[in-house]
Amino acid sequence: MSAGGLAPSPESELDELIALAEQTTASKDALETELEKGRSQLWLLFSVTTVGSVISMMAAISALLGGFQLAQYTIPSQIILIVMALLFSVGGGYMITRRISFLQHIKRDLQLEREICLSLLSMIDDQIQRVLRRQTLSPVALATIQIRIKRLDRFRDK
Repeated sequence: MSAGGLAPSPESELDELIALAEQTTASKDALETELEKGRSQLWLLFSVTTVGSVISMMAAISALLGGFQLAQYTIPSQIILIVMALLFSVGGGYMITRRISFLQHIKRDLQLEREICLSLLSMIDDQIQRVLRRQTLSPVALATIQIRIKRLDRFRDK
């Protein structure tokens, strides 16, 4: 209800619904961008961790089995290489797990935004029918509303 006790017009309600849907789609776009960026970072992290772990483990195993016959690889340095290899693997695994958890959180948020957007689009469809029945919109206002709705329609198919 407005300040004078009158209900808002269907046109103003439609405008509010479209504005809310536009905010939701902007949020969806930001989340999709963040998801793609996060996936790229995950692949980079996975690659670096895998390569680093393999190299560390090979150096540790080689030092442990006596592959290095140099005097600098004594028992304490072999243990240090093994510990470093394990820390690299465990640390990388932990970071990968955290990144996957973060991406799952983004996916949940994205799904919620999609559901909200679809719900709003359904409400907009109903409201546009009410507005069209009233025949109170100018052709320019109607064209503007239709353009705004077409921009939102790209999310119906996803």
